[in-house]
Amino acid sequence: MSEFNFKSDSRSMHTAPRRAFLSACGALAAAVAAHGAARAAAPVSSLPGPIPLPPTVSDGWPRMFADLAAFPKPALPSPDDVEAWDALRQRLAAMFEEMSRERVAATGVRSRKGTLGGVPVIWLEPPHVRRRDCLIVYAHGGAYTLGTAGSTLLAPAQMALATGFCVVSIDYTTAPRAKWERTTGDVGKVFSALYADGYAPRRIGCFGDSAGGGLLAGALLRMLDRKIPLPAAAALWSPWTDLDFQGDTLLTLAAADPIVSTEALRPSRDAYVDAGERRNPYASPVYGDYSKSYPPTLVQCGLREVLLSDSVRLYQAMAAGGVAVTLDAYEGMPHVHQTMADTSPEAQRAIAKTVAFLIGHIES
Repeated sequence: MSEFNFKSDSRSMHTAPRRAFLSACGALAAAVAAHGAARAAAPVSSLPGPIPLPPTVSDGWPRMFADLAAFPKPALPSPDDVEAWDALRQRLAAMFEEMSRERVAATGVRSRKGTLGGVPVIWLEPPHVRRRDCLIVYAHGGAYTLGTAGSTLLAPAQMALATGFCVVSIDYTTAPRAKWERTTGDVGKVFSALYADGYAPRRIGCFGDSAGGGLLAGALLRMLDRKIPLPAAAALWSPWTDLDFQGDTLLTLAAADPIVSTEALRPSRDAYVDAGERRNPYASPVYGDYSKSYPPTLVQCGLREVLLSDSVRLYQAMAAGGVAVTLDAYEGMPHVHQTMADTSPEAQRAIAKTVAFLIGHIES
């Protein structure tokens, strides 16, 4: 297996440029996840101010949490303001592409734009390809409204480097230009096109973070119902899986999460799914039926994120249906900690597990 090109020195997390970059590149989480509004409900905890991190987390995280809490929170448009969402997405995409360009280049991974099934994608090829018959599909985060394949290249580039497999990042149309019907359908089109090009389903894995994790989980359910073959395995990082906001930790961890809140997610949720469809399993896979042949799944999450319940409940639903599913939770970690501070020991452990999981199933 290829070695990770990650620095383990936690002091690198303390420099001002590093903190700014990590805050920015964390799967668009800080920019997406709050818009200056009040929390949806008062946190259950009565502790004043932020809840201190436990001493068991690595050294850089207390400062990181402070940076995340202080990160500017842009105002989000109303759910149906297409032009305003486009402008915000383009502005953020330009910023993230600029801030991640050097680190993406440092991986040595080459990228090129293309289409699969009429859907825009970006292909990423590592310097040394392990096997050309194997492939990983990636769905980026961004609350279904923000983010592009081009502005989220770091995670799939690092995955390509670590696994030695080429990665296809789906540049799906975001809400409100597209709701869940089109977006999940586009994922199915990408897989179908890969199969038509000669890739075997058992040689393809997939991973996604935040909304991208929820998108993959729901899209695979829809593919299953449409008789489209499913990939060999799925890895989901902090997936957003319940658009009806029924998770317990939306309240109980409100004071502990430095990034995400119900109110912050609400405009994006309403742009992506209509009120009557919030429990549709393709949009909210926590409500899905997993009694059919769903692929082995790895669900990773942090214990400091309000979407923790989304991961736990998805795991429970999958396990009840007989899926070979693993829940991998990390003490004191925020939403998508794998990209929030990828040099931290916690992130490196999580990414290493994801790499081993995907390689193990794709090559078996």
